[in-house]
Amino acid sequence: MQKLRQQLPIILAFITLLSSTTNTFAQDAPKRCRYINSTKLQIELTNQQAFVIGSVNQKAAKLLVDTGSYNTVIGYNFAKKNELVLAHTDTISYGIGGETREYKTKLQEFSIGTIKGGQTLLKVGSENATETYDGLIGADFLYQSDLEIAVNQGVLRFFTPQNCENSYLAYWDKNANEVDLELGYKYDARPSFFVTINGQRVRTILDTGAQATIINEETARSLGMKFSTLSQHQGSAVGIGKRTMKIQAASFEKFQIGEELIENAMISVGDLWANSKLDKTSPEITSHLKDSAQLILGMDFIREHRILVALSQRKIYMSYLGGPLFMSAEKDN
Repeated sequence: MQKLRQQLPIILAFITLLSSTTNTFAQDAPKRCRYINSTKLQIELTNQQAFVIGSVNQKAAKLLVDTGSYNTVIGYNFAKKNELVLAHTDTISYGIGGETREYKTKLQEFSIGTIKGGQTLLKVGSENATETYDGLIGADFLYQSDLEIAVNQGVLRFFTPQNCENSYLAYWDKNANEVDLELGYKYDARPSFFVTINGQRVRTILDTGAQATIINEETARSLGMKFSTLSQHQGSAVGIGKRTMKIQAASFEKFQIGEELIENAMISVGDLWANSKLDKTSPEITSHLKDSAQLILGMDFIREHRILVALSQRKIYMSYLGGPLFMSAEKDN
């Protein structure tokens, strides 16, 4: 949940790694589906967030796996500590904490897990951000190919499909739930999809960087929510920008994603864009927010599912693993 204007170019040596294995098969091979596991990354789950160990200019770096972020980013504190040369940009990021100016830096080496890269130009996070990690891996990297998110196995898998347009790709579960995707665009690689809450469709993104699922307050109101119906659970959330966002919890009678139904789902409610609107009120930001996802599906949902984001088919496959969902919910099996 960061970017509004044009993204910084990312010149990564491993940008084509995920398709590098496709030439190993003979050109005259039968046209059957080959779903090639190009590579995988081991992840560690800490405090409801997934991390990969990488390196920046040969220095070890703890990197947050963040499908909700537009960009792969180096942390400001890490950059200053390791004396990276920072350059100002004319680009502004927007998040739940408001707006912030961006920096960029040129790296001599940048690796993510076992994926090795050379010289790279990357964005540097805001000095206002609260950082518990050294950087994050965003959608620009994660969604270069089909992506399987298997938190319970501690792994991300990247797949290169060959002739799989009409094939069933959830190889681990013949009855996996299927949901249609809408692909991102040039400056936003994040795909979106729709869930149904109390009978109404709500645009949604997967966000592995969010510890909990959050629905926009205005959307919650349109679903019939009133502040008097909100629970006693209150708190705040932080992200891009210098402010915090107040959150409360609400119970939604029916939450459906594809064929999966969750009853009495307790989900955090917050005004996702209030701080950004305080910082900038131009038509540009208003237009951007109008088309943005209104539900951020976080790790309280993702951790209890095995998920394949099949960009090649514009579809998500997911299998429920049986654990608790959101804050508390009664699952209809």
